[in-house]
Amino acid sequence: MATATWRRETRAWTRWAWSGSRRCSRAAPPLRGRARRTRARRVVACDGHPRAARAHVGVALAAGDHPVHMRSPGAGRPRACARRAAPRARALRHVLRRHLVHGRHPLRRARGRPRARPARLFAGARSRALRTRSPATADRFSAHRDREGRLMRRHVILITYGEPPRPAFTGQLRYSWRILLGLTRLVAPIPAALLPMIAVGRGRSRHQLWTQENYGSPLEAITMEQARSLEEVLRAEDPDQEWRVHVAYEFRDPLLTTMLDRLPPDEPVDILPMYAADSAFTHEISRMTVRDWQRRVGPQRGSLVRVLAALDEETLADLSARFIARELEEQRIGGKDWALVLAAHGTLLEPPRPMETGREATERICAAIGRRLDGRFGGIFSGWLNHTRGGRWTEPPMEQALAQVVEAGFANVVYFPYGFLADNAESELEGRVFLRAHPWKSVVHLPCLNSEPEFMAALAAHVREGQTAEVPVAVTD
Repeated sequence: MATATWRRETRAWTRWAWSGSRRCSRAAPPLRGRARRTRARRVVACDGHPRAARAHVGVALAAGDHPVHMRSPGAGRPRACARRAAPRARALRHVLRRHLVHGRHPLRRARGRPRARPARLFAGARSRALRTRSPATADRFSAHRDREGRLMRRHVILITYGEPPRPAFTGQLRYSWRILLGLTRLVAPIPAALLPMIAVGRGRSRHQLWTQENYGSPLEAITMEQARSLEEVLRAEDPDQEWRVHVAYEFRDPLLTTMLDRLPPDEPVDILPMYAADSAFTHEISRMTVRDWQRRVGPQRGSLVRVLAALDEETLADLSARFIARELEEQRIGGKDWALVLAAHGTLLEPPRPMETGREATERICAAIGRRLDGRFGGIFSGWLNHTRGGRWTEPPMEQALAQVVEAGFANVVYFPYGFLADNAESELEGRVFLRAHPWKSVVHLPCLNSEPEFMAALAAHVREGQTAEVPVAVTD
Protein backbone atom coordinates (compact mmCIF):
# COMPACT_ATOMS: atom_id res chain seq x y z
CA MET A 1 0.00 0.00 0.00
CA ALA A 2 2.76 2.39 0.94
CA THR A 3 4.67 1.58 -2.26
CA ALA A 4 1.61 2.30 -4.41
CA THR A 5 1.08 5.61 -2.62
CA TRP A 6 4.71 6.65 -3.23
CA ARG A 7 4.36 5.78 -6.90
CA ARG A 8 1.24 7.93 -7.25
CA GLU A 9 2.92 10.80 -5.43
CA THR A 10 6.04 10.54 -7.62
CA ARG A 11 3.95 10.58 -10.79
CA ALA A 12 2.18 13.64 -9.48
CA TRP A 13 5.50 15.41 -8.90
CA THR A 14 6.63 14.47 -12.39
CA ARG A 15 3.52 15.92 -13.97
CA TRP A 16 3.90 19.15 -11.99
CA ALA A 17 7.62 19.56 -12.80
CA TRP A 18 7.12 19.29 -16.55
CA SER A 19 3.85 21.23 -16.68
CA GLY A 20 3.71 24.81 -17.87
CA SER A 21 2.77 27.84 -15.88
CA ARG A 22 -0.77 28.01 -17.26
CA ARG A 23 -3.62 26.21 -15.58
CA CYS A 24 -5.57 23.43 -17.22
CA SER A 25 -7.67 24.75 -20.09
CA ARG A 26 -10.58 22.45 -19.27
CA ALA A 27 -13.20 24.40 -17.31
CA ALA A 28 -14.61 22.90 -14.14
CA PRO A 29 -18.36 22.07 -14.21
CA PRO A 30 -20.58 24.76 -12.67
CA LEU A 31 -21.51 24.32 -9.03
CA ARG A 32 -25.16 23.71 -8.24
CA GLY A 33 -27.42 23.46 -5.21
CA ARG A 34 -25.72 22.77 -1.90
CA ALA A 35 -22.22 22.82 -3.42
CA ARG A 36 -22.83 26.34 -4.68
CA ARG A 37 -24.02 27.55 -1.27
CA THR A 38 -21.17 25.78 0.51
CA ARG A 39 -18.56 27.54 -1.61
CA ALA A 40 -19.65 30.94 -0.31
CA ARG A 41 -19.92 29.78 3.30
CA ARG A 42 -17.10 30.15 5.79
CA VAL A 43 -16.02 27.13 7.80
CA VAL A 44 -13.95 26.64 10.91
CA ALA A 45 -10.95 24.33 10.67
CA CYS A 46 -9.65 21.98 13.35
CA ASP A 47 -7.26 24.63 14.58
CA GLY A 48 -10.14 27.04 15.27
CA HIS A 49 -9.22 29.58 12.57
CA PRO A 50 -11.98 30.50 10.11
CA ARG A 51 -11.24 30.30 6.41
CA ALA A 52 -13.20 30.16 3.17
CA ALA A 53 -14.18 26.69 2.01
CA ARG A 54 -12.56 25.71 -1.26
CA ALA A 55 -13.88 23.50 -4.01
CA HIS A 56 -12.04 20.47 -5.29
CA VAL A 57 -9.66 20.87 -8.21
CA GLY A 58 -10.82 18.33 -10.77
CA VAL A 59 -7.46 17.55 -12.37
CA ALA A 60 -6.28 13.94 -12.40
CA LEU A 61 -2.53 13.89 -11.82
CA ALA A 62 -1.72 10.57 -13.42
CA ALA A 63 -3.42 7.42 -14.61
CA GLY A 64 -5.30 5.92 -11.69
CA ASP A 65 -4.70 8.92 -9.40
CA HIS A 66 -7.45 10.63 -7.45
CA PRO A 67 -8.10 14.37 -7.97
CA VAL A 68 -5.99 16.89 -6.06
CA HIS A 69 -7.88 18.54 -3.22
CA MET A 70 -7.29 22.03 -1.94
CA ARG A 71 -7.28 20.74 1.67
CA SER A 72 -6.32 17.57 3.45
CA PRO A 73 -8.49 14.53 2.61
CA GLY A 74 -11.24 14.05 5.15
CA ALA A 75 -10.93 17.53 6.63
CA GLY A 76 -14.64 18.19 6.20
CA ARG A 77 -15.87 14.82 7.44
CA PRO A 78 -17.33 14.25 10.93
CA ARG A 79 -14.76 13.79 13.67
CA ALA A 80 -12.01 14.99 11.30
CA CYS A 81 -10.43 16.97 14.12
CA ALA A 82 -10.10 13.87 16.27
CA ARG A 83 -8.25 11.85 13.67
CA ARG A 84 -4.60 11.17 14.08
CA ALA A 85 -2.41 13.70 12.28
CA ALA A 86 -0.62 12.52 9.13
CA PRO A 87 3.14 11.93 9.32
CA ARG A 88 5.35 14.89 8.41
CA ALA A 89 6.38 13.44 5.04
CA ARG A 90 2.77 12.79 4.05
CA ALA A 91 1.69 16.24 5.22
CA LEU A 92 4.50 17.81 3.15
CA ARG A 93 3.38 15.94 0.06
CA HIS A 94 -0.20 17.14 0.53
CA VAL A 95 0.95 20.75 0.87
CA LEU A 96 3.10 20.54 -2.25
CA ARG A 97 0.38 18.89 -4.29
CA ARG A 98 -2.37 21.27 -3.18
CA HIS A 99 -0.41 24.46 -3.72
CA LEU A 100 2.13 23.71 -6.47
CA VAL A 101 0.52 21.26 -8.91
CA HIS A 102 -1.06 23.19 -11.77
CA GLY A 103 -1.49 22.83 -15.52
CA ARG A 104 -1.01 19.83 -17.72
CA HIS A 105 -1.09 20.97 -21.34
CA PRO A 106 2.53 19.89 -22.14
CA LEU A 107 2.01 16.56 -20.39
CA ARG A 108 0.05 15.04 -23.23
CA ARG A 109 3.19 15.19 -25.29
CA ALA A 110 5.31 13.85 -22.43
CA ARG A 111 2.99 10.84 -22.11
CA GLY A 112 2.88 10.19 -25.85
CA ARG A 113 -0.42 11.96 -26.63
CA PRO A 114 0.01 14.10 -29.74
CA ARG A 115 -1.22 17.64 -29.41
CA ALA A 116 -3.83 18.90 -31.84
CA ARG A 117 -2.33 20.53 -34.91
CA PRO A 118 -2.85 24.29 -35.19
CA ALA A 119 -5.29 25.32 -37.89
CA ARG A 120 -2.62 27.18 -39.85
CA LEU A 121 -0.30 24.20 -40.14
CA PHE A 122 -1.30 23.25 -43.68
CA ALA A 123 -2.74 26.58 -44.79
CA GLY A 124 -1.28 28.47 -47.73
CA ALA A 125 0.66 27.61 -50.85
CA ARG A 126 3.97 27.14 -49.03
CA SER A 127 2.46 24.59 -46.66
CA ARG A 128 0.77 22.73 -49.54
CA ALA A 129 4.16 22.50 -51.20
CA LEU A 130 5.60 21.16 -47.95
CA ARG A 131 2.98 18.39 -47.85
CA THR A 132 3.79 17.17 -51.35
CA ARG A 133 7.57 17.54 -51.11
CA SER A 134 9.68 14.53 -50.21
CA PRO A 135 12.16 14.96 -47.33
CA ALA A 136 14.86 13.40 -49.51
CA THR A 137 14.50 16.17 -52.09
CA ALA A 138 13.94 19.06 -49.70
CA ASP A 139 17.21 21.00 -49.85
CA ARG A 140 16.68 22.60 -46.48
CA PHE A 141 20.21 23.92 -46.14
CA SER A 142 20.77 25.66 -49.48
CA ALA A 143 17.54 27.44 -50.53
CA HIS A 144 17.68 31.16 -49.77
CA ARG A 145 14.41 32.17 -51.46
CA ASP A 146 11.07 30.49 -51.94
CA ARG A 147 9.38 29.94 -55.28
CA GLU A 148 7.84 33.41 -55.15
CA GLY A 149 11.25 35.04 -54.79
CA ARG A 150 10.85 36.12 -51.18
CA LEU A 151 13.65 35.86 -48.65
CA MET A 152 13.63 32.56 -46.80
CA ARG A 153 13.30 32.89 -43.06
CA ARG A 154 15.76 30.88 -40.97
CA HIS A 155 15.55 30.32 -37.24
CA VAL A 156 18.26 29.78 -34.64
CA ILE A 157 17.42 28.63 -31.11
CA LEU A 158 19.95 29.29 -28.36
CA ILE A 159 19.44 26.74 -25.60
CA THR A 160 20.84 26.54 -22.06
CA TYR A 161 19.86 24.80 -18.83
CA GLY A 162 17.91 27.93 -17.92
CA GLU A 163 18.33 28.31 -14.18
CA PRO A 164 15.77 30.63 -12.51
CA PRO A 165 16.82 34.27 -12.19
CA ARG A 166 15.51 34.63 -8.62
CA PRO A 167 16.00 32.58 -5.44
CA ALA A 168 12.27 31.89 -4.94
CA PHE A 169 11.81 28.35 -3.62
CA THR A 170 9.06 27.36 -6.08
CA GLY A 171 11.18 28.17 -9.14
CA GLN A 172 14.25 26.48 -7.68
CA LEU A 173 12.20 23.40 -6.77
CA ARG A 174 10.75 23.02 -10.27
CA TYR A 175 14.18 23.55 -11.83
CA SER A 176 15.83 20.99 -9.52
CA TRP A 177 13.07 18.47 -10.15
CA ARG A 178 13.37 18.77 -13.93
CA ILE A 179 17.15 18.34 -13.78
CA LEU A 180 16.70 15.20 -11.70
CA LEU A 181 14.33 13.74 -14.28
CA GLY A 182 16.05 14.92 -17.45
CA LEU A 183 19.72 14.71 -16.50
CA THR A 184 20.68 13.23 -13.13
CA ARG A 185 18.79 9.97 -13.63
CA LEU A 186 20.66 9.45 -16.90
CA VAL A 187 23.84 9.17 -14.83
CA ALA A 188 22.77 7.83 -11.44
CA PRO A 189 20.03 5.20 -10.95
CA ILE A 190 18.07 7.16 -8.33
CA PRO A 191 14.94 5.33 -7.06
CA ALA A 192 11.79 7.14 -8.11
CA ALA A 193 10.52 7.23 -4.52
CA LEU A 194 13.51 9.39 -3.50
CA LEU A 195 13.12 12.01 -6.22
CA PRO A 196 10.66 14.27 -4.35
CA MET A 197 12.86 14.40 -1.26
CA ILE A 198 16.02 15.11 -3.29
CA ALA A 199 14.25 17.80 -5.31
CA VAL A 200 12.98 19.51 -2.17
CA GLY A 201 16.45 19.35 -0.61
CA ARG A 202 18.16 20.83 -3.65
CA GLY A 203 15.56 23.52 -4.13
CA ARG A 204 15.76 24.52 -0.48
CA SER A 205 19.58 24.63 -0.43
CA ARG A 206 19.70 26.77 -3.57
CA HIS A 207 17.03 29.07 -2.18
CA GLN A 208 18.88 29.48 1.12
CA LEU A 209 22.31 30.05 -0.47
CA TRP A 210 21.05 32.56 -3.03
CA THR A 211 19.11 34.42 -0.36
CA GLN A 212 22.07 34.55 2.03
CA GLU A 213 24.38 35.76 -0.73
CA ASN A 214 21.78 38.21 -2.09
CA TYR A 215 22.31 36.57 -5.49
CA GLY A 216 20.23 36.54 -8.64
CA SER A 217 21.25 34.64 -11.76
CA PRO A 218 22.05 36.77 -14.85
CA LEU A 219 21.85 33.76 -17.19
CA GLU A 220 18.43 34.55 -18.62
CA ALA A 221 19.26 38.21 -19.33
CA ILE A 222 22.65 37.31 -20.81
CA THR A 223 21.15 34.63 -23.08
CA MET A 224 18.57 37.12 -24.33
CA GLU A 225 21.34 39.60 -25.08
CA GLN A 226 23.31 36.87 -26.87
CA ALA A 227 20.26 36.14 -29.03
CA ARG A 228 19.84 39.80 -29.97
CA SER A 229 23.53 40.23 -30.77
CA LEU A 230 23.73 37.02 -32.79
CA GLU A 231 20.68 37.98 -34.83
CA GLU A 232 22.23 41.36 -35.65
CA VAL A 233 25.48 39.76 -36.79
CA LEU A 234 23.71 37.11 -38.91
CA ARG A 235 21.53 39.70 -40.63
CA ALA A 236 24.53 41.93 -41.32
CA GLU A 237 26.73 39.12 -42.69
CA ASP A 238 24.04 37.20 -44.57
CA PRO A 239 21.36 39.66 -45.77
CA ASP A 240 20.06 37.17 -48.35
CA GLN A 241 18.14 35.40 -45.59
CA GLU A 242 15.79 36.62 -42.89
CA TRP A 243 17.32 35.47 -39.60
CA ARG A 244 15.34 35.05 -36.39
CA VAL A 245 17.11 34.02 -33.15
CA HIS A 246 15.13 32.63 -30.22
CA VAL A 247 15.86 31.40 -26.70
CA ALA A 248 14.71 28.11 -25.14
CA TYR A 249 15.74 26.16 -22.05
CA GLU A 250 16.39 22.54 -21.18
CA PHE A 251 14.77 22.65 -17.74
CA ARG A 252 12.66 25.81 -17.69
CA ASP A 253 9.87 27.29 -19.76
CA PRO A 254 9.89 27.78 -22.66
CA LEU A 255 11.17 24.27 -23.27
CA LEU A 256 12.79 23.36 -26.58
CA THR A 257 9.80 21.36 -27.83
CA THR A 258 7.46 24.24 -26.97
CA MET A 259 9.59 26.64 -29.01
CA LEU A 260 9.74 24.22 -31.96
CA ASP A 261 5.95 23.88 -31.92
CA ARG A 262 5.59 27.66 -32.11
CA LEU A 263 7.73 28.08 -35.22
CA PRO A 264 6.27 27.77 -38.75
CA PRO A 265 6.45 24.16 -39.97
CA ASP A 266 8.09 24.94 -43.31
CA GLU A 267 11.00 27.07 -42.09
CA PRO A 268 14.42 25.59 -41.17
CA VAL A 269 15.67 25.70 -37.60
CA ASP A 270 19.22 25.44 -36.21
CA ILE A 271 19.54 24.61 -32.52
CA LEU A 272 22.70 25.99 -30.92
CA PRO A 273 23.44 24.58 -27.43
CA MET A 274 25.40 27.21 -25.51
CA TYR A 275 27.99 24.94 -23.92
CA ALA A 276 31.76 24.82 -24.26
CA ALA A 277 32.07 21.05 -24.81
CA ASP A 278 29.85 18.48 -26.50
CA SER A 279 28.82 15.79 -24.02
CA ALA A 280 25.95 13.63 -22.81
CA PHE A 281 25.10 16.41 -20.35
CA THR A 282 24.99 19.23 -22.91
CA HIS A 283 24.43 18.79 -26.66
CA GLU A 284 23.18 15.21 -26.41
CA ILE A 285 20.23 16.36 -24.28
CA SER A 286 19.10 18.58 -27.15
CA ARG A 287 19.62 15.79 -29.67
CA MET A 288 17.49 13.37 -27.68
CA THR A 289 14.79 15.99 -27.27
CA VAL A 290 14.75 16.69 -31.00
CA ARG A 291 14.62 12.98 -31.85
CA ASP A 292 11.56 12.53 -29.64
CA TRP A 293 9.95 15.64 -31.13
CA GLN A 294 10.63 14.41 -34.68
CA ARG A 295 8.87 11.13 -33.99
CA ARG A 296 5.81 13.09 -32.91
CA VAL A 297 5.64 15.59 -35.79
CA GLY A 298 6.81 13.27 -38.58
CA PRO A 299 9.76 13.26 -41.00
CA GLN A 300 8.56 16.07 -43.27
CA ARG A 301 8.62 18.73 -40.58
CA GLY A 302 11.35 17.10 -38.48
CA SER A 303 13.84 17.13 -41.36
CA LEU A 304 13.97 20.94 -41.15
CA VAL A 305 15.45 20.91 -37.64
CA ARG A 306 18.99 20.06 -36.58
CA VAL A 307 21.31 20.44 -33.60
CA LEU A 308 24.68 22.07 -34.25
CA ALA A 309 27.91 20.77 -32.78
CA ALA A 310 30.04 22.64 -30.25
CA LEU A 311 32.21 25.54 -31.30
CA ASP A 312 35.71 24.52 -32.42
CA GLU A 313 37.99 24.01 -29.41
CA GLU A 314 40.89 26.07 -30.75
CA THR A 315 38.52 28.88 -31.74
CA LEU A 316 37.01 28.98 -28.25
CA ALA A 317 40.44 28.87 -26.62
CA ASP A 318 41.66 31.72 -28.83
CA LEU A 319 38.60 33.83 -28.00
CA SER A 320 39.05 33.20 -24.27
CA ALA A 321 42.77 33.98 -24.29
CA ARG A 322 42.25 37.24 -26.19
CA PHE A 323 39.47 38.24 -23.80
CA ILE A 324 41.72 37.63 -20.77
CA ALA A 325 44.56 39.56 -22.39
CA ARG A 326 42.29 42.56 -23.02
CA GLU A 327 41.16 42.51 -19.40
CA LEU A 328 44.76 42.43 -18.22
CA GLU A 329 45.60 45.48 -20.28
CA GLU A 330 42.49 47.43 -19.29
CA GLN A 331 42.91 46.74 -15.57
CA ARG A 332 46.73 46.87 -15.68
CA ILE A 333 47.21 43.59 -13.87
CA GLY A 334 49.15 40.41 -14.48
CA GLY A 335 52.79 39.53 -14.30
CA LYS A 336 55.00 37.15 -12.36
CA ASP A 337 53.28 37.81 -9.04
CA TRP A 338 49.84 36.95 -10.41
CA ALA A 339 48.25 33.52 -10.83
CA LEU A 340 45.56 32.60 -13.34
CA VAL A 341 42.91 30.12 -12.15
CA LEU A 342 40.81 28.51 -14.89
CA ALA A 343 37.48 27.00 -13.76
CA ALA A 344 35.08 24.57 -15.43
CA HIS A 345 32.18 22.39 -14.38
CA GLY A 346 33.34 18.98 -13.21
CA THR A 347 32.09 15.57 -14.28
CA LEU A 348 32.23 11.95 -13.17
CA LEU A 349 35.43 10.11 -13.94
CA GLU A 350 33.74 6.70 -13.90
CA PRO A 351 30.07 7.06 -14.87
CA PRO A 352 27.83 4.04 -14.24
CA ARG A 353 27.43 3.47 -17.99
CA PRO A 354 29.57 4.43 -21.00
CA MET A 355 28.96 8.03 -22.06
CA GLU A 356 30.76 11.08 -23.39
CA THR A 357 31.39 13.28 -20.37
CA GLY A 358 33.17 16.09 -22.22
CA ARG A 359 36.13 15.97 -19.84
CA GLU A 360 38.81 15.50 -22.49
CA ALA A 361 37.46 18.30 -24.71
CA THR A 362 37.30 20.64 -21.70
CA GLU A 363 40.87 19.79 -20.72
CA ARG A 364 42.06 20.50 -24.27
CA ILE A 365 40.40 23.92 -24.21
CA CYS A 366 42.06 24.66 -20.85
CA ALA A 367 45.49 23.62 -22.13
CA ALA A 368 45.07 25.73 -25.28
CA ILE A 369 44.22 28.81 -23.21
CA GLY A 370 47.28 28.21 -21.04
CA ARG A 371 49.57 27.98 -24.07
CA ARG A 372 48.29 31.28 -25.45
CA LEU A 373 48.79 33.11 -22.13
CA ASP A 374 52.18 31.63 -21.29
CA GLY A 375 54.43 34.35 -19.85
CA ARG A 376 51.63 36.68 -18.78
CA PHE A 377 51.30 35.06 -15.32
CA GLY A 378 53.61 33.59 -12.74
CA GLY A 379 51.49 30.42 -12.73
CA ILE A 380 48.41 28.99 -14.42
CA PHE A 381 46.19 26.61 -12.46
CA SER A 382 42.96 24.79 -13.28
CA GLY A 383 40.21 23.51 -11.01
CA TRP A 384 36.83 21.81 -11.32
CA LEU A 385 33.51 22.87 -9.83
CA ASN A 386 32.36 19.43 -8.72
CA HIS A 387 29.30 18.01 -7.06
CA THR A 388 29.65 15.74 -4.04
CA ARG A 389 27.57 12.66 -4.86
CA GLY A 390 27.47 9.97 -7.52
CA GLY A 391 31.07 8.75 -7.47
CA ARG A 392 34.55 10.06 -8.15
CA TRP A 393 34.68 13.50 -9.78
CA THR A 394 37.30 15.35 -11.80
CA GLU A 395 40.49 16.47 -10.07
CA PRO A 396 41.65 18.75 -8.68
CA PRO A 397 38.45 20.23 -7.20
CA MET A 398 38.41 24.00 -6.99
CA GLU A 399 39.13 24.18 -3.26
CA GLN A 400 42.25 22.04 -3.79
CA ALA A 401 43.36 24.09 -6.82
CA LEU A 402 43.14 27.32 -4.83
CA ALA A 403 45.08 25.71 -1.98
CA GLN A 404 47.84 24.92 -4.52
CA VAL A 405 47.87 28.57 -5.57
CA VAL A 406 48.39 29.63 -1.95
CA GLU A 407 51.12 27.03 -1.43
CA ALA A 408 52.93 28.34 -4.53
CA GLY A 409 53.16 31.76 -2.85
CA PHE A 410 50.68 33.75 -4.94
CA ALA A 411 48.56 36.43 -3.27
CA ASN A 412 47.12 37.93 -6.48
CA VAL A 413 44.62 35.88 -8.49
CA VAL A 414 42.74 36.22 -11.77
CA TYR A 415 39.78 33.81 -11.85
CA PHE A 416 38.22 32.95 -15.23
CA PRO A 417 35.39 30.38 -15.69
CA TYR A 418 36.41 29.23 -19.16
CA GLY A 419 34.06 26.23 -19.08
CA PHE A 420 30.92 28.40 -19.35
CA LEU A 421 29.75 30.58 -22.23
CA ALA A 422 27.48 32.75 -20.07
CA ASP A 423 27.61 33.70 -16.40
CA ASN A 424 25.41 31.75 -14.01
CA ALA A 425 25.35 30.61 -10.39
CA GLU A 426 28.19 28.15 -10.91
CA SER A 427 30.51 30.58 -12.67
CA GLU A 428 29.74 33.49 -10.33
CA LEU A 429 28.39 32.36 -6.96
CA GLU A 430 30.41 29.17 -6.52
CA GLY A 431 33.57 30.96 -7.58
CA ARG A 432 32.86 33.73 -5.08
CA VAL A 433 32.41 31.23 -2.25
CA PHE A 434 35.63 29.38 -3.06
CA LEU A 435 37.73 32.52 -3.52
CA ARG A 436 36.81 34.17 -0.25
CA ALA A 437 38.03 31.15 1.71
CA HIS A 438 41.59 32.53 1.33
CA PRO A 439 43.08 35.92 2.36
CA TRP A 440 44.13 37.16 -1.09
CA LYS A 441 45.84 40.48 -1.60
CA SER A 442 44.05 41.06 -4.93
CA VAL A 443 41.34 39.04 -6.69
CA VAL A 444 39.93 39.72 -10.15
CA HIS A 445 36.90 37.59 -10.97
CA LEU A 446 36.44 37.82 -14.74
CA PRO A 447 33.05 37.28 -16.40
CA CYS A 448 32.40 34.68 -19.06
CA LEU A 449 32.50 35.54 -22.75
CA ASN A 450 28.78 36.34 -22.60
CA SER A 451 27.97 38.64 -25.55
CA GLU A 452 31.50 39.73 -26.48
CA PRO A 453 31.50 40.96 -30.12
CA GLU A 454 34.23 38.53 -31.20
CA PHE A 455 32.37 35.65 -29.60
CA MET A 456 29.13 36.60 -31.36
CA ALA A 457 30.94 36.83 -34.69
CA ALA A 458 32.42 33.36 -34.14
CA LEU A 459 28.98 31.92 -33.30
CA ALA A 460 27.49 33.50 -36.42
CA ALA A 461 30.21 31.95 -38.58
CA HIS A 462 29.64 28.63 -36.84
CA VAL A 463 25.92 28.73 -37.64
CA ARG A 464 26.46 29.66 -41.28
CA GLU A 465 29.25 27.15 -41.86
CA GLY A 466 27.25 24.46 -40.11
CA GLN A 467 24.47 24.73 -42.68
CA THR A 468 26.16 22.14 -44.87
CA ALA A 469 28.79 20.68 -42.54
CA GLU A 470 26.41 19.24 -39.92
CA VAL A 471 24.12 16.34 -40.77
CA PRO A 472 20.52 16.81 -39.52
CA VAL A 473 19.32 14.62 -36.70
CA ALA A 474 17.90 11.46 -38.19
CA VAL A 475 14.37 10.26 -37.48
CA THR A 476 14.57 6.70 -36.17
CA ASP A 477 11.82 4.28 -35.26
